[in-house]
Order: sequence, then C-alpha cells, then structure tokens
Amino acid sequence: MANRKLFVAMLAMALVLGMTAVSCGRVKQAAEMVKTVKELQKELQKAGDSGKTAESGETADTSKTAESGKKADSKSSGNSGGQTAVDSMTWTAVKDSPFGPNDIIEAIAFGNGKFVAIGDWGRKAAYSSDGVTWTAVADTKFGDNEIKAIAFCKDKFIAVGERGTMRSSSDGVTWSYVYDHKFNRNTSINSITYGNNMFVAGGDVGQIASSPDSITWTAVKDTILNANRVVAIAGSKDMLVAGGNNGKMAYSSDGIKWTDIDVSSIFDKTWIDTIAYGNGKFVASGSVKAAYSSDGIKWTEVIKPRTNSLSPIIFANNKFIAASDGAKMATSTDGVTWTSINDCIQNITAIAFGNGTFVVGGVEGKMAYSTRKN
Repeated sequence: MANRKLFVAMLAMALVLGMTAVSCGRVKQAAEMVKTVKELQKELQKAGDSGKTAESGETADTSKTAESGKKADSKSSGNSGGQTAVDSMTWTAVKDSPFGPNDIIEAIAFGNGKFVAIGDWGRKAAYSSDGVTWTAVADTKFGDNEIKAIAFCKDKFIAVGERGTMRSSSDGVTWSYVYDHKFNRNTSINSITYGNNMFVAGGDVGQIASSPDSITWTAVKDTILNANRVVAIAGSKDMLVAGGNNGKMAYSSDGIKWTDIDVSSIFDKTWIDTIAYGNGKFVASGSVKAAYSSDGIKWTEVIKPRTNSLSPIIFANNKFIAASDGAKMATSTDGVTWTSINDCIQNITAIAFGNGTFVVGGVEGKMAYSTRKN
C-alpha cells in the first residue's frame, strides 16, 4: 500500500510538471515528462493497481479513431454562461508518420495543394497532399538549425528558425536559401506570418523585419518589444499584432512603426506564444491566459473550456481551433465562446487546415487528421 501511494504521488508530480512544460512552450521538457509518465504507469501496474489507473494519467490511444459521439465535458465554459457541448470531430492517427518517437513536430502549413510539416526539433520536413500519407523531404537546406515556424502565402512556403535561418519553397519539396532577411546568425527567428499585404517575421531581442515578397526585407528599428522574444505574429488586412515573453504585445498598421499594447492585467509577465486572426477578431494565448480583440488594441480575457491553455491556435474553415494540455482541444467561431472537441493525440504542438482536412502534430512524432468539413 505504501509503495502504491508513493507511485501515485510520483505520477501526479510528473503529470503536473509535464503539463506545465507544455503550457509554457517548453516542448522538449514536455516530451521527456511524457516518457516519465509512461514509465510510472508501468510501475503502478506492477504495484498491483493496474485496474485503477489515475484518470489524469490516461493517454489518448492514437492507434484508433476517436469516438465521434463521446462527450468529455459538458459544463459551462464560455462567456455566455450556457452549456457547452463537446464538438464531435473525429480524429484518426497517421499510421506511417515520417517522424520518429524522439521527434517533435514544430509547425505545419498548407499551400499549393500540400501540407508541409517540420519536425525532429525542426530539422526534418515532410509533405502530404491529403494529410494521411506523408513523404519525407530529402534535402531541406535546414542543416542543423531548428526550424520554429512556417507560413504559406503568395505561392510559397517560408520557414524560419534558429541562427537566422530562413528558407523558401514553392512546393514543400525543393527548398532555397533566403538571403539578406536582416536577422543575424546570433538571432533565432521564432515566428512568421503574412498580413496587411506583407510577410512579417519576429525573432529574439525584439527583432522584427517585413517584406512584400519574402525577398527584399526591411528591419524594424524600434519594435517596442525591445529585449523580449517575438514568438507570435498575426495579421489582418490592415493590422499586425506581435507577442512574446513577459506578457508583451505590440501592434502596427505598416509593419514598420510599432506601438505597445498594455495587456498586463490579462497576461501579466507570462508568455504569449500564439496569435491568430479570423472572423473579425484576433485571439492571443499563452502559458496561462487567453484574450480576444476586435481591433488588435483593446483586449478582453477569454474564459477557456476545460483547458490550462489554448495553444497553438489557427483560424480555418470559418472557425478557430486550438490545442491545449494533454490531448484536449477546443473550437470557436468568434474567439469568445469556446467549445470542447473530442480528445486527440497527446501534447499537440502544430495545427493546419487544407482541402477540407485538419492536421495536427505533436510529441513523439505523432500526427492525426480530421476530415470533418462543417
């Protein structure tokens, strides 16, 4: 009995640390915690408690299709105060992922009829036309540099990462160097987006650069974010919003002049690691809090459904879709009221949509897809 209680305590501690690592964007630490949890579960079974696995330690079985009608939580979670049902999206695991058990899928984008996923700490890439069957890219031109973000617009993929790495591709298969992007080799480029008719990339120490075509870049002299990392950028047709660590955010209408956004009452000094725009609203989220804005300047806190975080977030197919701790996911049409989705793979780190299909990727090289179109 004493051993069993000890193992339960150790398992609970590992789960809390693992969830914290995920919510803070510390993906590598989260992957290690996932392995620790699995080892502790085996020890629990040996201790004679195999029939009572702790509920919080259950791992989603991605070898099977999720039950489309299962309701995990129907409690009120939106600002409207009404009952929030569980969306019945069906997720199916990718059987032959080109990424291995030690890989983490950092980012996924869709364009020109292909999904492109970046994994293996960002050093490996793969592509797929349907999100089901994937092919590894032979030569990514990434070298040993970790790729942290990828975007598609104006008929090309742009991938960015550490040591000032920036690469482009029209098909996700053949990649080329992007020169003179204004980030030096000592700077990690953490985010990239296309909005307000320009590409905008953000990096360490508050660096931001913009380009109308991804070829000719202009460095921003004063981003207001200063020494903070720019880890998330999103744009509408006339506004750009950037966020990073220490709860810092800024907005710009031209990508050159940036103005500070005071969101200290919401984010305090936590990370803002994802921003998305759709249906007339920006949604930003981080390790602890989430918020929405109609103009990118004034922000209101989001009441989240059964989650510790909403990250990453994308807007596609007329709705926001977000991942969270564990295997939890949520969706929203307005960024304000969120609905829980059936659990997917554990620890989702990337989401994309194309050709009527959502694709997600996470730790241990795992991927899944959903072809629901409504």
